[in-house]
Amino acid sequence: MNGERLSLAITADLPPRTDNSEWSINPPAHVREQIQRQEALAISMTTKVLPRLLGPEDLPAAFIDPDASAGCAS
Repeated sequence: MNGERLSLAITADLPPRTDNSEWSINPPAHVREQIQRQEALAISMTTKVLPRLLGPEDLPAAFIDPDASAGCAS
């Protein structure tokens, strides 16, 4: 977090890629507050669904899906 911006960069050794491996957004205030309170951010990535089709009730299953890659940043 830098002010109101949340930036994420994938820094693992990856094969050459043509797509972005760095993102930056202005998350909603409640997300910024939670990140500041927890001092960490959990991330799960999957290509099985479109993000706009996921609701909060779907997130626990997304984190444990065997096809998802998960990580934690602090």
